Amino acid sequence: MRQAICIGLVVAAVTAGALGQTQESRAVQSRKLLDTYCVGCHNGRTRAGGVAIDALTLDEIGEHAEVWERAVRKLRGRLMPPPGNRQPDQGQIDAFVTWMETSLDAAAGGRAAAHVTGHVPIQRLTRTEFATTVNDLLGVELDATQLLPAEIEVNGFENIAAALSVSPAFLDQYVAAARFAARLAVGEAVAKVASATYSLPPGDQAGHIDGLPLGTRGGMTFRHHFAADGEYRVTIPDLGIDLYTFALETRHTLIILVDGREVFRRPLGGDEDRRIVDRVGAPGRAEIMKRFADIPVQVKAGTHDVVVTFVERARVESDEFVGFLPGEDFSRGDRQPRLVGGVQVVGPFNSPGVSETLSHRRVFVCRPAANNEQPCVRRIAANLARRAFRRPVTDEDVNSLMPYFENGRRESLDKGVEQMVAAVLASPDFLFRAIRTPASAADGKAFLLSDLELASRLSFFLWSQGPDEALLEAAAAGRLRDPQSLRAQALRMLRDRRASSLVRNFALKSLDLDKLGEVVPDPNLFPTFNDSLRRNMAAEVESFVASILLEDRGVGDLLTADHTFLNEPLARHYGITSVFGPQFRRVTLDDSRRWGLLGKGAVLLRTSYGDRTSPVLRAARRRHGSVERQRRTAEDGARAARAPSQQAGLQPVSRRDRPDWSRDGELRRHRPVAQHRSGRQGAD
Repeated sequence: MRQAICIGLVVAAVTAGALGQTQESRAVQSRKLLDTYCVGCHNGRTRAGGVAIDALTLDEIGEHAEVWERAVRKLRGRLMPPPGNRQPDQGQIDAFVTWMETSLDAAAGGRAAAHVTGHVPIQRLTRTEFATTVNDLLGVELDATQLLPAEIEVNGFENIAAALSVSPAFLDQYVAAARFAARLAVGEAVAKVASATYSLPPGDQAGHIDGLPLGTRGGMTFRHHFAADGEYRVTIPDLGIDLYTFALETRHTLIILVDGREVFRRPLGGDEDRRIVDRVGAPGRAEIMKRFADIPVQVKAGTHDVVVTFVERARVESDEFVGFLPGEDFSRGDRQPRLVGGVQVVGPFNSPGVSETLSHRRVFVCRPAANNEQPCVRRIAANLARRAFRRPVTDEDVNSLMPYFENGRRESLDKGVEQMVAAVLASPDFLFRAIRTPASAADGKAFLLSDLELASRLSFFLWSQGPDEALLEAAAAGRLRDPQSLRAQALRMLRDRRASSLVRNFALKSLDLDKLGEVVPDPNLFPTFNDSLRRNMAAEVESFVASILLEDRGVGDLLTADHTFLNEPLARHYGITSVFGPQFRRVTLDDSRRWGLLGKGAVLLRTSYGDRTSPVLRAARRRHGSVERQRRTAEDGARAARAPSQQAGLQPVSRRDRPDWSRDGELRRHRPVAQHRSGRQGAD
């Protein structure tokens, strides 16, 4: 045994010596390469690119990591030495890059061991996060763009903590939004009559509209919040019945549906209606439109889908042309009625009160007893506060909410609960996220995130909202410290429908594809381009990115995947004739020019001017915009992974797992997304 130990020590010593000599020889070879090919331009006298390599020693690589990182990227892409200068062979470059990356990783690991924490500011919920979280918490539907001001963007993102400032006027708007959400969730025992008008969205009224029932033509759909049970009156102010009677030549049928249930059907047009207009004129048109004014509809409280549309006619019923003609409405003489002025909804009338709704069930987890309300009210407060504050709550938390209930209870029980809900949504514990320094942490030294803080970070990144019950329970029980448990939770969340916000709020923003409206093509040069085509392009690229990100495909597929998502109008724009109907569906592309992100209409639109394409702008965005931003994000993530906050078992990202950004900015190496998430090492 003693002999074996001695042999082992000798082998270890010899191996360590050999490794040390190898490292030393590689450093000498690297310095020789730099002196031969680089120092001629990058020296203290000429300082090409602001870099003097002759002044940098290879013994302190970590002190100038940014310079060496840039050098590695330039060499990988064969951007340096410049064309026309002496060039090292590929073997020399590979050896230098491998040695330098290993040295940079080792230096970064040493810095992480003595890591000093930076300042992590308190972070306010963005308006998107506020609305998404409230909608999930209460089962209501808030439109953040209508209630709260836009955020200040930093590098395309609106959730950068340093930019999320707070002012008294800003807080007033958040408090008003909290009160509005509470009123929607609890409802009103005696609802006031209110009116809402929904404008007609742009689009073609001559054919079927995506999202409406099959067998219908034109129309519109919208979601309306019905404050209470009762009668609501729907008015359709304009159906395109003009001075001339083209729209009334044939008989059509208008229907109204609420959550897919037909609540109204009335014919329009035909010989009788045409004669009325011909003989009486404007009074005749007004008489016909009275049929579609103040239409009584009985609806239960809650938010419902409303559809106003026409039953599609079979074209074989008439030899008259009843389809679509190009041109302006009047000049082409439409031969079918159509929605023109939107739809108005007024109500409720004769309301018996508020029936059970999803939001009501989310708030009222129990029913207060008439003679002893406090236990149930405290339970309602604790349940709501636990999910809103993203942590277990104490009696002190519940006690702080009870005065709001008591204040509103003077009017009614529902009013008391409503004020208590508003107080929860206006609380700093809900509106802000913060990293609290443990009392045991030394001043300025790194410390581990708590399970609850880790849960909030994970949830807001993947879902743009707070943790759900499963994640909150795991965090409260301390299970997120286990790497397998954390990985299981992350994969579960990525399979959830709420992970679509990762595509909208992170992926599309990082690719700079969330503002297609900023490019306005010249209508004189591109007369067929319209807002409908723009929306189709946005839907295509969102579906495509989601198919890569959420289906666990390789990151390189963003540039090389041969599929996309098309409907008939967008397919026709691409010259594809095998796609029919307004619904988007997955399509395999034969034309390799359309593969990946760079072939998508949204990317080509975003990287163009309004009157022409721009190869320079396109290349600049590709290199320095979205691609460069992804590279920086990946490297920042790699540095963060080396930090001591590895209580969750996240392994440092080695340099060979990073993307290889070549000269043309394309991704040369990729690994399956799940492999990156799990932190596994290994060959591609």
